[in-house]
Amino acid sequence: MREVVCAIDLGTTGCRALLVQPDGVVVAEHYVEYGSRYGAGGAVEQEAAEWWRVCVACLAEVRRA
Repeated sequence: MREVVCAIDLGTTGCRALLVQPDGVVVAEHYVEYGSRYGAGGAVEQEAAEWWRVCVACLAEVRRA
């Protein structure tokens, strides 16, 4: 089993998961976008359940690497 760090970036438009070796080499990466709802007065909403679903999907993909 190789030594890696798992990094998760839950950003404004999507989630990215990376597996990185101690020497900085990225051995796996996956990105999934999610949507936003725009309302009156410039309001923007996102669903926390969607963040979770997308994060789990990204982790599952990099785990396969």
